[in-house]
Amino acid sequence: MFYKQLIYLLTDNHEDDVTRELMMSNFRELFREIPSLPIGIVIEPLVKCIVENDGRTYNVNVFDFDFFILLCKHPKLTFIPYGLHIMDLMAKLYLQYGLWASSALIPLMILSTRFIEEGECQDFIGKFTSLALSSFLSLKKPFELVVKGKELNLPLADVNKHDPNSIRKIKRYNVVTWVKKVVLELKISEEFNEGIKEQVLHTNRRYKEYYGTMCRGLIHLLEIWEPKPKKVAQDYIKQKDDEDRVAAE
Repeated sequence: MFYKQLIYLLTDNHEDDVTRELMMSNFRELFREIPSLPIGIVIEPLVKCIVENDGRTYNVNVFDFDFFILLCKHPKLTFIPYGLHIMDLMAKLYLQYGLWASSALIPLMILSTRFIEEGECQDFIGKFTSLALSSFLSLKKPFELVVKGKELNLPLADVNKHDPNSIRKIKRYNVVTWVKKVVLELKISEEFNEGIKEQVLHTNRRYKEYYGTMCRGLIHLLEIWEPKPKKVAQDYIKQKDDEDRVAAE
């Protein structure tokens, strides 16, 4: 009964950061003292509360991510359904809020690594990566990720959170970071990574169709696979354009 009252206090007072942080701290102690407590009954209402109220009455904070990290590491957590609920929420926050992406990335990587052998987890990673890459097409201003072969350093202190161009830059950087994590750290399989490479090439082609130039961020990603990424991207575009012309004849 006390457990359910805490959940109610947490979700019903979510707009109050002080109360929310206190409730999460109480849950931390409960989980430490009683490891057998079912964590699902706090994950489901909390995730629902954030999704329904995010950006209005629920403004995420550092302690929210710390709490989700604790949940991600809990020995009783299973991927279906609760791990998936957390991953889906963190993925949304990762793409939506450029400046919170580094915080959202931690639970994303914990769950990805922990449940990497499960097909549902791999499916989610693949779909999220595809969605992340497609976001390049809606972030119109090209983001210069590479200067003379070196990645740009983008300290958060230099980013104006009220400047749309700065936010676009951070969001593009975040997409590149996620794809690198998936390919270079998770290493699901060679076939999986080749599928991501194909998505990068396809997205770059569409980007060129929309904006008249190839996307430097996507070209940078191709360096994971190719020593001459720009030429590979150009050859891919030419091949697909030729195939489309033949199909139209």
